[in-house]
Amino acid sequence: VQQAKDDLKGTKYRYDLVFSNPGPDPLKARDVIERFVRNDSLLATLGGISVIGRVTKPYAAAARIPHICVCTIKSIGDAGYNFTNIPSPEAEGVRWVREAQRRGIRSVAMITQDQPSINGHANALKAEAARASLPIVSEQRFESSIVDFKAQIDRAKASKPDIYYVEAFAPKLDVLAGQLADIGI
Repeated sequence: VQQAKDDLKGTKYRYDLVFSNPGPDPLKARDVIERFVRNDSLLATLGGISVIGRVTKPYAAAARIPHICVCTIKSIGDAGYNFTNIPSPEAEGVRWVREAQRRGIRSVAMITQDQPSINGHANALKAEAARASLPIVSEQRFESSIVDFKAQIDRAKASKPDIYYVEAFAPKLDVLAGQLADIGI
């Protein structure tokens, strides 16, 4: 957004960016968006996560201001005033499987964190892989409390996959990646 503003040199309009970060608390987000809408000072809004996007959506529609949510939640986008800008898990699954097939991948082992957003991506990948007859030979989901991934890695490795699909949030992703690298994966 800042880069776009910087690129608008010479325009007859003046754009001010106002940053307000309520964090992941929907109540704080509601207070912030209500204040801006009430003061008629908001011409557009950009939100970073779906929980805030859900709060912002009705305010943006009522105030008739564009709202972009950096998320994949279909119910937030209404193509009127509310939009999402990340491909859906299903669209990503289609592209991932297509690329795997192009590369000659014949089997996949999945090691993923058990988290709603990640589960959406993993489930979409599994569904598309099934449609394309690309076997998921191992699926390991782990809780965020896990720090030793040896059991998950051993089960996945025993399935002899062509490729590993790994998805997690930091810092667990970093730990898992290190443990995979330690055994040559």
